Amino acid sequence: MPKPFDEQRFHSAVITRALQISKGAVIAHIRAEGRKLSQYSCGEINEMRELYFKRNMEELVTRAIQDCWRFPMFARYRQTQTQPGSQRAPVQ
Repeated sequence: MPKPFDEQRFHSAVITRALQISKGAVIAHIRAEGRKLSQYSCGEINEMRELYFKRNMEELVTRAIQDCWRFPMFARYRQTQTQPGSQRAPVQ
């Protein structure tokens, strides 16, 4: 018997993925400016990540949702089209 869809776990995965994307963007920006990551502490990078996340939240969460539906743990719940009689379709 398959496990039921866990909304809280999906939400946590989306936020985690959005923060990962944010950190990647911050690191790419630092490198694009010719600076080295070693010039920054983890705390400074995380502060920049949080700021980037706040400024770009809608775009990041949208991308993270798309990524999370591809994760094996959630892909089995994804429906490419709504089937008659289904109670609700997953958010994409």
